[in-house]
Amino acid sequence: MTERVRLIGLLLLAAAVISGCGGTKPGVKATSEDAGPQYQIGVVVAQDGDPVQLTSGEADNGLAAFQPDGAAVVFTSNRDGRWQVYQHSLSDGSESRLVESEANDEAPRWLPDGSGLIFTSDRSGGGDYARDIYILDPTTGETRQLTTSSGDEWGATPIAGDSRYLYLASTGAGGDEDLYREPVSVMISGLDGSGGEPVVGGEKGLASPVIVDETTILCRTRDGHLARFNRSDESLVPLLPGSLQVGSLAYSQEKGIAALTVSKNGEDYRLCLFNPATSMLQDLGDATSDAHHPQFSVDGSMVVFSRRIEGHHQLFLQKLTR
Repeated sequence: MTERVRLIGLLLLAAAVISGCGGTKPGVKATSEDAGPQYQIGVVVAQDGDPVQLTSGEADNGLAAFQPDGAAVVFTSNRDGRWQVYQHSLSDGSESRLVESEANDEAPRWLPDGSGLIFTSDRSGGGDYARDIYILDPTTGETRQLTTSSGDEWGATPIAGDSRYLYLASTGAGGDEDLYREPVSVMISGLDGSGGEPVVGGEKGLASPVIVDETTILCRTRDGHLARFNRSDESLVPLLPGSLQVGSLAYSQEKGIAALTVSKNGEDYRLCLFNPATSMLQDLGDATSDAHHPQFSVDGSMVVFSRRIEGHHQLFLQKLTR
């Protein structure tokens, strides 16, 4: 299995480089070499110390997300030979495997109320590109399959504050990638269980969607640029110039900001913060170079991400001021 690479064809995104942002002074409007939106260089939210490394060793660890109470992170690791779901305690550093299977399980996300852990798995057969979404009930230990597409479904992301629905990317039999809102409650509470409701069709070419509100989605376009999609009028508005390629991104409802990985003119991705309301962009520094897949804690005070060091992806935690 490629590293992806497995760290997955997913809302798979990588981390951002602003490379000194071209020498532009903080607070000054910066215009890219090519035509496109302007942005400001400055402090979106101050960092609380340097990033802290959470994992180590000869395995790859990534695709992490916070437990709702912020006491632990769940993540994907191939330390046992397959991609499996683990948990890392932020209080004592202890780790445990949460999902047991002979398949590849990855990209875990807790529902906002902690009632279920959703993840992507190929356990239904079909290989790398025929995955489905599953949910683990932490009380009973029971795992249930949420999607049964003949294509590939991945990157399931709960809606903040709502444990009834989740968003996921779906590549159907025809090869299109669609963003669906799937009723999680069907599998949890045994309701009638209708299929996924299409939100954005594959013709838009969107990836790594993060939900801002009922009508607004931040996403990466097919050509790797950050954009805002409006569900009401289906408008797609670029937010950063073409010289800045976006990998992965996350959004904090609490702080109203995005964490994203950015590469300037093909350089390594670095972790940045971005305020869509002010177009302010903040590079979090050299300690976040070659970063991938950021995720916020519920209160927006922490960001977990992976970074490739010494040939392997490891988890890091960056605290932010409240």
